[in-house]
Amino acid sequence: MDTIETARRVREILAAAAAADLPADVGLTPERAEQLLAEVRSGRDSR
Repeated sequence: MDTIETARRVREILAAAAAADLPADVGLTPERAEQLLAEVRSGRDSR
């Protein structure tokens, strides 16, 4: 597969994912979301 074809396929996959509903039973807990935010902030602040 060449680069243009790969890019086209990635675009199709992203468009399909954007149009799909998220599963109701899967997701982040508020606690896990806070952990992730803390990690991002820590990494950003250390620069």
